[in-house]
Amino acid sequence: MTELTPSSLRIARGQRCTPGEITLVSLATFLFAAIGYFVVSNHNATLAADGFAFYNLAISWDDLIPFTPVFILFYYAYYPVVFSVAALGYRRREVLYQAVVGYMTITAIAWTCFIAFPVQMIQADLGSCSTLFCKWVGGIYSVDPGYNVLPSLHVAHSTMVWLFFRRYAPRLAPLFAFLLVGITMATVLIKQHYLLDLPAGFLVGYVGYLAGLPLGLRVATQAGRLFAENVRSR
Repeated sequence: MTELTPSSLRIARGQRCTPGEITLVSLATFLFAAIGYFVVSNHNATLAADGFAFYNLAISWDDLIPFTPVFILFYYAYYPVVFSVAALGYRRREVLYQAVVGYMTITAIAWTCFIAFPVQMIQADLGSCSTLFCKWVGGIYSVDPGYNVLPSLHVAHSTMVWLFFRRYAPRLAPLFAFLLVGITMATVLIKQHYLLDLPAGFLVGYVGYLAGLPLGLRVATQAGRLFAENVRSR
């Protein structure tokens, strides 16, 4: 393995990513995480079909939270939030790979929890609700039936994104703090998560952020060399 000296780390620190590199790395990370997410979800769905007794994280406060389908707007806002951190990598390559390492760290922790501590969320009954917002909630329920619950990835990823913006683009941090709060509220208000899933999400998101800072710089250095060599070979 090539030794990463202080001078070699400058390949990543402060250098820009090309749009092609950002697109390739972002899509590869998203596809890996998404495919794995649904593989784990299908595994737990099979357990449910076999009569497995899932852990119950419901507490009395969960019953006090009203089903509020309009918050599906915040729930869907999570998806552009997840990709927004890639924009920081346009100016600084290391930020893109710090985020990638953070996402992979969150993914590894979450998959482990989903498999080792399976929880099923009892979702809302949409039979008597025909509004557009309820239809959008039903769309989420149809693809994500509530088996991957603890920790909340909506909360974990949004927390990590906010932390990166607070570090690298502080002027935008209040916007992402607002989105974090809205997305966090949405997870329980559309009955996709229990309250206890939220602090777990915050914690895992913070761990992902901390893991990404040092490791992402090293990954960015190697990626910078790789992309530079590909450009020279053309």
